[in-house]
Amino acid sequence: MRGNPPLRFTNEEIKMALIYTIIFLLFVPASLADGLFEILLPKNTSLWVANGKARRVTFAYDQGEVDNWNVELTDGRDHTAHAYSTDIIFPQKIGGKLVYVKQVHVPETLKSGEYKVKICGLLKDGRKLCQKSDAFHIEGDQMESSRNKDDLQPHEKRFRSRLSAFEDYLRKLDVVDIWPIHETHCTIPKIHKPSKEEFTEKCMKPGQACIITGMMENWKAMDKWLFETFQHDPRIEDGVYIGQRLTPVPLTNYVKYLKERAANETAPWVIFMSDVFDLYPELREDYIIPDFFAESDDFMNNVDEELRLDWRWIIMAAKRSGSGWHVDPANTTGWLALVQGAKLWGMYPPSVYHIPGVKNNYYQKRDYDMEDAFYWWIYTRPYLKGNLPIECVQKPGDIVFIPTGWWHSVLNLDDTVSVTQNFCNKYSLRNCLSELKEQADSDGGFIGRTFEQLRELYATKYPQYFEQEDLDFEAPVKGHGLTEEDEKSRRLQVLKDFLAGNTKTIV
Repeated sequence: MRGNPPLRFTNEEIKMALIYTIIFLLFVPASLADGLFEILLPKNTSLWVANGKARRVTFAYDQGEVDNWNVELTDGRDHTAHAYSTDIIFPQKIGGKLVYVKQVHVPETLKSGEYKVKICGLLKDGRKLCQKSDAFHIEGDQMESSRNKDDLQPHEKRFRSRLSAFEDYLRKLDVVDIWPIHETHCTIPKIHKPSKEEFTEKCMKPGQACIITGMMENWKAMDKWLFETFQHDPRIEDGVYIGQRLTPVPLTNYVKYLKERAANETAPWVIFMSDVFDLYPELREDYIIPDFFAESDDFMNNVDEELRLDWRWIIMAAKRSGSGWHVDPANTTGWLALVQGAKLWGMYPPSVYHIPGVKNNYYQKRDYDMEDAFYWWIYTRPYLKGNLPIECVQKPGDIVFIPTGWWHSVLNLDDTVSVTQNFCNKYSLRNCLSELKEQADSDGGFIGRTFEQLRELYATKYPQYFEQEDLDFEAPVKGHGLTEEDEKSRRLQVLKDFLAGNTKTIV
């Protein structure tokens, strides 16, 4: 039997085949070639209401992180109904997938109908990765707006009533009634305009917490960083980051929040910007670092930028906000200078193992676990009879010194503006190294490499600060061996097996 004759293509047919191949590569969804790209929410059963409230968009992509994702709503004709800002969305690893979550607000102007969510990301090779959700229904706002207070379900009325009552209670509760700014007894030692030698001998070397006065008299920040003037400062016109927001907003928005909303909350939002001096370097001219906190003494100065822990911040905080009991990252030494407002400080030395009324987290990045500072200072501290922290109200112009290893908690008694820095000098390096090793074992990320670089830079030059264990230390490699959470899970399973009679020993 004769076989089929060989296929022969004309030049025109070859040309058209190439064109179709290029079109396929350009326009067929990248998800076909680049691994799983799946929109998990919304689904075809989802129902959104066009009432301006937030809804969750969740999607998975398993071929590595994509920095910027663009999310938009499309209508039944595939026309863009609403485009959301392009953001960096940080994924979580769930079941082997990288899962991304973005909160989006459904505009009140949308009409009832069928919609899809379209998500696009830009791959490193320049190609665009796009996917659409199933069609789902968005109900125009008339459904929500037609409901008045009398239309609420019984449970809705109950929880709204409880929330309103609690907010009313908070508005009436003034923290300065419990902790008067000018009458609270100060038990933290104070030192006025010390020389470098005096401060080193009295505070830095012995690791004694203190409040430094008289060192901020020539700071431009004392005038320029007040809320009323700072919000109009052209140097920060690109905005600030509030809470966990990934996009900046004008400082005027935060000032408005302080006046109109913050009084309803136990833990109001705070501006805590670690990159503020990278974004707005001109602000660095507004304050003068005392010579006993010289940046040249910081061993972290020579660590690569990507391995260095966050170390300086401008903090703008609402009255009643604060920080729960903690030790500063990596056992660094710190200082905080107050420009506006009043802060109530509590401090315990490193020798104190348990803070009264607070749960210990045991070797985690945040050693103590508590809801927020407000509850401890209002509902626990007033009833303590012994084991009290040293305390003081910090006022504008005061600098609080936090030695390595000291526990501290802060409650803002007024709206405040401050600047703070952390460092690791020769008096805290030993503690920093020990903490970095401990955190490296539980973190499994860059912290171990931070330790290794410090060792590489200084072990030969300053052998007195390094122990044999430091020289032998190998940072954990991500993906190799169990994580601390894995080990806890393993031990729990062994215990369950033991209690079930499946094993005779607990290992």
